[in-house]
Amino acid sequence: GAKTTLDGVSFVLRANADNFPEVRLNVVAEQTAVKTLQRALTVSRPSRTANVVVVRYESPDQGLVREVPNVLAGRFISHRQEVQKTEARSVAQFLRQQLDTLSDQLVESEKTLQSFRESAHIVNLPAEGTAQVSRLANLQADRSSIDAERVALAALLTEVRSAAARTGPDDPSPYRRMLAFPTLFKNPATNETLRALIDLEGQRSELLVRRTRSDPDVIALTARIKELETQLQQTSETYLQGLTNQVAALDATLAQFGTELERIPAKEVEFARLERRPKILEDIYT
Repeated sequence: GAKTTLDGVSFVLRANADNFPEVRLNVVAEQTAVKTLQRALTVSRPSRTANVVVVRYESPDQGLVREVPNVLAGRFISHRQEVQKTEARSVAQFLRQQLDTLSDQLVESEKTLQSFRESAHIVNLPAEGTAQVSRLANLQADRSSIDAERVALAALLTEVRSAAARTGPDDPSPYRRMLAFPTLFKNPATNETLRALIDLEGQRSELLVRRTRSDPDVIALTARIKELETQLQQTSETYLQGLTNQVAALDATLAQFGTELERIPAKEVEFARLERRPKILEDIYT
């Protein structure tokens, strides 16, 4: 029963070995032993779908017939378990690496999303779109209102200039018609000038009843009336130019605003794409 080693070969004799007068050991080369084992060994699989393997070993030695399949099965199971452990360790290492990678990607995606939100000034895209559309409508309404006022004032000035060219020295000033323009009428300075013009014309009319056009007082009143007419014309033209400038500024704003409004769908798509990536990575990571 004790282990014996001879010339590099170890063996253990059974208890009944003493019953034999002589024990001979036949040591063969490893390759020869392997080939001998393979000739006597048959390994088959009854069905491809069955997880069963049949091992047959033929030998006149009953002990070998029993032990060889058992040893092979034991070695196979041990080897398979070792392979599975190695694979499990490899999978665990791979998963750890993937988790580290996903963690880095998640942080980077969140930074990219935050950077895009800040650079595009995004707070709430649906609300932003609604606010932008409302602002666009207000700008268009303002532009239409100012342009209508500009067109009306330009037409009135054209009529007044034409009438002034045909008006006689004793006729009422056509610039009285500027009172019909609401904005100018509401302006205190312009309103005062118009009232002064009407008052001077009244004084001149009363004076012409008693005096001629060459009278110094009549000439002075006429000169003052011309000054007020020139002042009203300049004020009206300045206001008209201001309206024209406002329309031009609103046109530029609307053009730029329209471009920004067109970018909202693209911003929404890009934001959704960037927002979706961290969510996907987070789902995988957790």
